Amino acid sequence: MKRQPLPANAFSFVQTFDEKPRRRPWELLKSQGMQENQQVVFLSDGGDSVRNLQAYLHPDSEHWLDWFHIATRITVLQQVKTLKDEQPKVGEEVARELESIKHFLWHGNTFQALQRLEGLLIDLEFPEVPSPLRRRWPRV
Repeated sequence: MKRQPLPANAFSFVQTFDEKPRRRPWELLKSQGMQENQQVVFLSDGGDSVRNLQAYLHPDSEHWLDWFHIATRITVLQQVKTLKDEQPKVGEEVARELESIKHFLWHGNTFQALQRLEGLLIDLEFPEVPSPLRRRWPRV
C-alpha cells in the first residue's frame, strides 16, 4: 500500500509566547501527522531561536532563509559607508551589484543572484583581476 504524501502545512513560532516554546511546535507538527523520520523544511528569518528549534525537532531538517530577510541584509550592506568613503568608485560599483543581486532575489532568480554574489566576492577578494563571470554579466 503506497502512502499518500501529506499536504504542505505552515505555522508560525513565537518563542516568548509559551513557557515551554519547543513543546508547542512539536505537538502541532505531530497533530498534523508528522512522522518521526519525516523531513521538515524551516523557512525563517535566520534567528538563533528558530535554528535551535529546528535542531531540536529534526536535526537533519532543512533550513531556508526567506528572501525578504536576505534582501534586508543586502540593504544593510548597501548602507555601509566604509568602502564608499575609502574607494568611492568601488563602493558605487559594489552598491550597484548588491542592488542587482537583490533584484534577482525579489524576482525569484536565485541562480543568477548566487552567480552575481559569487562574482562580487571574487572581485572584492581579488580586485585587480575581474572574475570571468563579471566580464559576461549583462547589467540589470
